[in-house]
Amino acid sequence: MSETDIFCGELFGTGEYSPQNRTTIIDDYFMALIWKTDDFGTDRGFNISWESVEATRACDQNQFGSGTVTSPGFPGNYTNNEICIFTLNAEKGKTIKITFDFFAVEFGMGCMFDRLTIEGERYCGDELPSDGTIHIEKESAVLIWESDGVKVDRGFNFTWESISSSPSIEERSSFAFRNYQKNDENENLKNIVAKCDELEEKRTGF
Repeated sequence: MSETDIFCGELFGTGEYSPQNRTTIIDDYFMALIWKTDDFGTDRGFNISWESVEATRACDQNQFGSGTVTSPGFPGNYTNNEICIFTLNAEKGKTIKITFDFFAVEFGMGCMFDRLTIEGERYCGDELPSDGTIHIEKESAVLIWESDGVKVDRGFNFTWESISSSPSIEERSSFAFRNYQKNDENENLKNIVAKCDELEEKRTGF
């Protein structure tokens, strides 16, 4: 079913202008249905039900531990009107490090045309960190690739791996405080020992 399909009469589901059933799958996250009547005849109309289903796009991927992800067709060009979902799942207790080997995506202000979205951040053109790496402080992340209907380019290629999570600010603060406490306790112990030595010298005369 395309974005511009028009249905009227009793042809829907007959196989002439639509699949031979009364169920159709829209391969997108949203859609708009437009109902229009003219000034002449009327009829009983229609009744539909709809539901969300698991995406069945061939480019969707669900990877575990580590892996490689490319745009469709890489190292050739990607095509127009693509939507792909890449789900990365790190090993338990670890986070995700992405390293790009190549990235060339149509540029637009705000990445309004083609884009790779990583944890809400859009990337296009050649807008990547200088070292080509992105660290996601989560065990699981969803990346969304989308292209529009105009220009295309070579796309992207990256590898990813599970890495040990760096300590959080709270963990670092707690560690520093524990070290401070330990050092403070050691200093107090040294002072007590010195005081005892001083008292012993006064008592014995040595």
